[in-house]
Amino acid sequence: MVVVEQLVDEFGDLVVDESGAFELPCFMRVTKITLHLGFLGLSLPPSGVFAELRELHLVHVQFNGELTMDDVMLPSLERLDIRHSSGLASLTLRLPPLTQMTLYNVRWLRRLNAELPGLEVLSVIRCFRVHLEGVRILAEELEQLRWLDLYWPGLVYFNRMPRLRTLVPPAVYPYGLQRVLFNRSCQMLLNLCPSIYRVVLMVDIEPEQGGHHGVRPLMEGITQLPHIKILSLNLQTQGHAYGASVLHILTMCTGIAKLSLRNQEDFQVENACPPNCLCDRPRNWRDKDISMMSLREVEILNFRGRQHELDLVRVLVRVAPALDLVRIICHPSSTAFGVESLRAYVRSFASFRTSVEVSRTPSPAPMDIDGDDDGRDRGGEGDGAAASVPAADGSSAALSLTLGLHVHGDGGGADRLSDLHEDILAKILGHLRDIRNVATTAYDEPPDSRIVQEVLAARARNGSTATDIRLLEVTSLNSATPDATASWLRVAAPRLTGELFFRNRSSVPSEILNEEMDVVEQLVEELGDLVVDESGAFELPCFMRVTKITLSLGFLGLSLPPSGVFAKLRELHLVHVQFNGELTMEDAMLPSLEWLEIRHSSGLASLTLRLAPLTQMTLYNVRRLRRLNAVLPGLEVLSVTECFLEDLEGVSIVAEELEDLRWLDM
Repeated sequence: MVVVEQLVDEFGDLVVDESGAFELPCFMRVTKITLHLGFLGLSLPPSGVFAELRELHLVHVQFNGELTMDDVMLPSLERLDIRHSSGLASLTLRLPPLTQMTLYNVRWLRRLNAELPGLEVLSVIRCFRVHLEGVRILAEELEQLRWLDLYWPGLVYFNRMPRLRTLVPPAVYPYGLQRVLFNRSCQMLLNLCPSIYRVVLMVDIEPEQGGHHGVRPLMEGITQLPHIKILSLNLQTQGHAYGASVLHILTMCTGIAKLSLRNQEDFQVENACPPNCLCDRPRNWRDKDISMMSLREVEILNFRGRQHELDLVRVLVRVAPALDLVRIICHPSSTAFGVESLRAYVRSFASFRTSVEVSRTPSPAPMDIDGDDDGRDRGGEGDGAAASVPAADGSSAALSLTLGLHVHGDGGGADRLSDLHEDILAKILGHLRDIRNVATTAYDEPPDSRIVQEVLAARARNGSTATDIRLLEVTSLNSATPDATASWLRVAAPRLTGELFFRNRSSVPSEILNEEMDVVEQLVEELGDLVVDESGAFELPCFMRVTKITLSLGFLGLSLPPSGVFAKLRELHLVHVQFNGELTMEDAMLPSLEWLEIRHSSGLASLTLRLAPLTQMTLYNVRRLRRLNAVLPGLEVLSVTECFLEDLEGVSIVAEELEDLRWLDM
């Protein structure tokens, strides 16, 4: 595609004129047409009706000046897509049924006149940058507008868009001459929407080295963002630091609830950013004093673990005291140990109420997690080393255990801890240091009660007098058994006061699982109950002082205790759980539960809930769920997705305070 575009740019009309043109016949019964013409000329017939045509996709087409489409010829058209085409100077559309339209790189387009009363999604990219004469779009039902093109109020007109929820304006430039040329176009389009649910900004970070234009003012021309709930930043960094740019943008939208950062994946990090590059200025961005009181969720994609990225995460956690979730998806070059070290590192300074999720896409390349540019993980010890990172001082500890990180030889994940002499085991556990540290330790077997007991004993030998654990994170990279899991949970239950996080990654074979959820779902679909039945089940002990429990069980079976009270539990998150038919949750056992989440689980045929304090509930891909009976008088947010698609028998939900309902199901 790049070669074709370059050829057309260099030779203009010479290539496309010699290709000739043809008239499209009238297809009366066709529902979808896709034409990829290699710059053949095309025209529509002068008469006729494409009666059933719902989708029309045109790529590499040479038009002849003007094109008109109306509902007389196209009475059923719902989607129109024109890409990488030329010769279309004027486009006129009168299509009431149209709900989605994309114009992408339609070169030399000058005029667009569109009456599209049913349009919901509009995307216009790189069409009007040369000869814009006038755009008029009437689309009152529009919900998503992606306008990555020239915008000028006198030349581009949109009527009222009362349903608009997502806006993607032209790219912004923090540095260089481009910020003067293009940022104003972005700001004028943003001014159309004083309040909107989500804004997606394309941020192009290309500092001019040597600096005629300097860095002040940063992001010149961008002065105000709408009142928004979600801000997504797509960062074209070319390897440059982006913390200063991100925080500058955040100063203009401190009331957001979610921040999403998508970093560029394909660039050469080694040569992109010279010493003393402008991208890391002003230097004091790490001390930025802003208040993000409403920020609940931060998501970062393609995180590489460079020092400026680690610094940005620290700043975001510091300025957002109500943060519920930090989700980091590392670049494919990250290592498994780097991912776990990063999670422990973020966990060390995040609040106990903040969930920290770190994952990656598989790749053998290393991740420089400590940001010292040596290409190795923390300290350079390699994947088998224990890592400790600072945590806040206090009278209770935070423990993070990574178990079964490597399997050596041909053991296939068998129990090797029992082969170790007690002195050797004590020496390993001695790496846990004292109460003021978060520890991440690698073992070659699933966790059991002896490990937790030895951890506590090692802490005592190092002078720790505290018995409470405010955070316990356990990750088993080999197959944890139900008995071993229940054993260490019983040991931990009386001492845990804050949050429990347990992740059992490999109840299905690790070479199949590979940390990718879609692979797990495919495996379960293909093998049915074979995988989950062999995993076994355990009963969850009663955690009387825990406030949050997250269990990602790799399809281990789980049941609640027959009695007992989880007196302080406010959040319960269950992922990859195998249930045994029926489950009942009520106030007697869970008197403080505010948030319940069950995802990617199986075996739950009937769910009964009587939970007065519950305000938020998510059921996502709970396979083969048949019956739901829920009395939730305080529920405000409910999301049910892909649970009842096979065997729906009955659902009864009493939730008079419900404000937000998402029902993507039968």
